[in-house]
Amino acid sequence: MRLLFWVNDPSEVLPSQTTSMLITTAVARGHEVWVCGVAALALDGRGRITARAHRVQVWPGELGPPQVLDLLTCEAVLIRTNPARDAERAAAHETALIFGEALKARGLVVLNDPAGIRTTRSKLFLATLPQRLRPGSTVSGDPDVLIEAITASEAPCVAKPLLGTRGSDVFKLTADDPNLKAIVSSLCAAGPALLQDFAPGAEQGDLRLLVLEGEPLQIEGDYACVQRVPGQRDWRSNIHCGGTPTQGAPTPAQLEAARELGQILLERGVFLAGLDLIGPLAIELNVFSTGGLRDANRFFGRDFTVPIIAAVERRVSTPS
Repeated sequence: MRLLFWVNDPSEVLPSQTTSMLITTAVARGHEVWVCGVAALALDGRGRITARAHRVQVWPGELGPPQVLDLLTCEAVLIRTNPARDAERAAAHETALIFGEALKARGLVVLNDPAGIRTTRSKLFLATLPQRLRPGSTVSGDPDVLIEAITASEAPCVAKPLLGTRGSDVFKLTADDPNLKAIVSSLCAAGPALLQDFAPGAEQGDLRLLVLEGEPLQIEGDYACVQRVPGQRDWRSNIHCGGTPTQGAPTPAQLEAARELGQILLERGVFLAGLDLIGPLAIELNVFSTGGLRDANRFFGRDFTVPIIAAVERRVSTPS
């Protein structure tokens, strides 16, 4: 199978990241693997969608010179980008999704589905799901609307941008916070923001749980998950905010919620996603290059990348 990974920039993919682990597994399973950045995609004068891509012989390793690759010669494309961390290439990321939709229309397996990513990537999508699956939510670009909701709440609220990553610009707010107006106004200056009720148990962190083809990813009863515990100086559990990964153990209620969320995402073409759960409530849906497998593999002694690549192989051999 000829497999192409789309990333922000190939030189930025670290060996510890899930994308790198997936590439390694694909190579080990005998596939012809290529990698390219979103800025390397193009439409040529013959109507071909191409990429200046690098053939992967050994990964991680030094990349050779790029070659022009006709993407319809591939069997599958894996979109492993993260636009929220790559603002300078925002236009290239949007263009890549359009290219992805065109490739899918021509019969190529594209995962996750580009149209599905467009629909589900914003936290607004999460806020529209049934109340049983997520915290109470308010979305607005009007600071007064958000401040009114915070003031009416008996518990703290979490405010965050609709598009964001790694816990950036995420705030825990109460009605008596002296910086309330300044923080909310700053968030709304960048666009509409999401306000979530502070989920019960949030002080103990959250569970990152991966779902594959609508089901929690697991090997013989071990689930691909990591419990993220906040550090002493920050209430956020994101690893990049000082959180610590520990071995996760999803509860029956979390697995039930993950299956329901997984099916909702699968209906929209999201093949692989990461759910951030506090109790049975989802506080984030990660539909681009969801991570967490390095720690999950380490804690459980499993290689969760194998069933992911095996699922890609099945998609190619039995296209819908």
